[in-house]
Amino acid sequence: MLTIVETDAKKGQAELGVGVLEKYWHNGIGTLLVDEALYWAKNYSSLSTIWLDVLTDNEPAIHLYEKMGFTTKKAPIKDDQGRSLKRMARKLS
Repeated sequence: MLTIVETDAKKGQAELGVGVLEKYWHNGIGTLLVDEALYWAKNYSSLSTIWLDVLTDNEPAIHLYEKMGFTTKKAPIKDDQGRSLKRMARKLS
């Protein structure tokens, strides 16, 4: 599953959401989804920045996002369930 939801129209920002069923992990599906999202955002949207929150202990996902050009934007935060999240973002220009 892949979602891109605009969060700040004035600044051209949107949140990226990616989910792959566990039985399909390590098959490159996450990479393909993020790559397609970035292609769409760069070529067919007016967005300037894509951001996401990822669990700090989800090292495979963090590695994927870093490989795709995302960088950490602020210190980890806690979600409403007390889990630690890392905010990452990527400029589209």
